[in-house]
Amino acid sequence: MQDVVIVGIHRQDMVKHLKIGAGELTGTDVREINAALTGSLLGAGIGFLADVISMRASRINQKTIQRAVLFNQVSEHALGGRRTTNIAHADKEYFYLFIIVHNCLNFLDLLYLCIYRYSWLYITDTYTRYTHEMSNTQTQSRVKITSDTIARKLVFTGSDRDYSAGDSLYLRVRKASKVWIYKTAKGGKVRIKTLGKFGDLKYKEAKNKVLKLDKADLVDDSLFSLFLNKYYKERVLSGSRKHKRPEQAKRYLDILSAEFGTKRVSDITKRQLVKFIQEYAKRGERAADQLRSHAKNVFSYALQLGYIELSPMDGVTSDVTGYVAKPRERVLNDDEIRFIFNLSHPNARLIRFLLLTGLRISEAQEGHLDADIWRVTDSKNGKAHWVHLSDLAKEQLPLPETGKTAIQAWLKRRLIKQGYEDADRFTPHDCRRTFATRLNDKGIEPYIVEKCLNHSLEGVMAVYNHAEYVEQRIEAGNKIADIYKEVLEGKK
Repeated sequence: MQDVVIVGIHRQDMVKHLKIGAGELTGTDVREINAALTGSLLGAGIGFLADVISMRASRINQKTIQRAVLFNQVSEHALGGRRTTNIAHADKEYFYLFIIVHNCLNFLDLLYLCIYRYSWLYITDTYTRYTHEMSNTQTQSRVKITSDTIARKLVFTGSDRDYSAGDSLYLRVRKASKVWIYKTAKGGKVRIKTLGKFGDLKYKEAKNKVLKLDKADLVDDSLFSLFLNKYYKERVLSGSRKHKRPEQAKRYLDILSAEFGTKRVSDITKRQLVKFIQEYAKRGERAADQLRSHAKNVFSYALQLGYIELSPMDGVTSDVTGYVAKPRERVLNDDEIRFIFNLSHPNARLIRFLLLTGLRISEAQEGHLDADIWRVTDSKNGKAHWVHLSDLAKEQLPLPETGKTAIQAWLKRRLIKQGYEDADRFTPHDCRRTFATRLNDKGIEPYIVEKCLNHSLEGVMAVYNHAEYVEQRIEAGNKIADIYKEVLEGKK
C-alpha cells in the first residue's frame, strides 16, 4: 500500500486506527481515535466534497479522482467494509453523480460513528473506570483492622471514613491524618471519643485504651461544647501554659459555646466564626479581639489533638475586628492624685494602694501581708513577687474584696460625675504607670523600677542579673510615699 498523507497523518496509520470501527475499539484508544477521525478523515471528506460540488463534471481532473479514491478507501476501512465499491473504475460521465451519492453516504456514516458510537464508548469507558474505582473503595471499606500494617495501608478516598478494628474501635481516615476513635450508639445517639493519632498510638495500644474506658460516662467529645470543657480543664486551669486569668477565659469560652456548642468541632467553618466575631465587634472592638484570640487558641488545641485537619482560625487577624492596639501613656497628674486620696469610699483605698505599690488589681487582691512586705505568689508572668509597704500604704489596709470589674466600673462612674470624657479618663492600671513614672522622675534607676513592677529584665541582664535589689526596692517603696505626700501638701 502506497503512503498518502492526509492533513499530516499517514494513510496507513489512519487505517490502523480506523480499523477499530470494525469492532476492535477499546477504551484506551478513544482519544487517539477522536483525534485521527475528527482531525483528518472528516476534514479530508469535507474538503473533497467541497471540491466536487464547486466544479462541473466536465472539469473534474485526475487530482480530484485521486482524492475521491483515497477518501473512499479510507472511509470504507473505517466503516468496516459495509459499503465497498471500486470507485477508481467508475465511468467518467457518471463520476460526478456517483461520487456525490456514494461518498455522502460514507460521510454520514462517519459522522454517526464520531458523534454516537465513539462518544458512547467514551462514556461507557468513563463509567467503567468509575465503577472500578468505586469497587476498590468498597473493597477497602470492608477491611477490618487487625494490625498496624493494615491500618497503614488504608488511604483517603475523598471523604472521612471510619474503619472498624473491633470492640467499637475505629480508625478515622482523613485527608491528612488517621485518628483512633471509640464509637458506640446508645438510645439512638452516636457517642464518639477521640483516643489519639495513628502513629502516636499503635493498634494494640488503642485496643488497650478502649478496655480502660469508662463506658458509662462516654460522651461524644467532638461536640464543641464538650471540647471547650476539655480545653478549659487541660489548658486554662492546668498545664505549662495555664491561663493567668481563668475567669476571663471562661467568660469568652462560654460566649463561643452559646453560639457553636451544639456543632461538632470539625463542622465549624471559618466563615461562621468570622461572621460571629464581626457581629460581636459591634459591642466593642477590643472585646471582639479578645474573643478572636481565645477562639484561635481553642482551635489550635483541637488541631494538635486531631479533631480537625486545619484550623478555621488560621489567618484570622485583628483586621476582622478592626481593633488596633494603642499603648497607653496616661499617668495621673497632681490634681487627680489629690482627688483619689480625698475619696472616702472603700474602693478608693484599693486605688491608692495601687498608686503606692505599682501592683495590678489581681496582685493586690490575691497577695498577703508579711510584716512590711506584700507578697504575691502567682503574678502575671508566673513569678512570685513582693513589694515594700510604706506606712502610707499600710494605712489603706484592709483592701475591699470587690471584684476587678466592679472596681473599674466604680472608678468610671466617679470620673464621669467629675466631667471626664471616655478619652480622658484614667483607669486602675494607669496607677501602675504613674508609680513607675514618678519614681523615674525622682532619679530611681529604671532597672530598680522594673524589679518593683515585676517586669522581666531584657538582654544580658535577663541572663546574668538575678539580683533582688532588696534595699533599693525598699527605698523605692518609701520614696513613692514621700512623692505623694508632697503632692498632697501642694509641693512641686
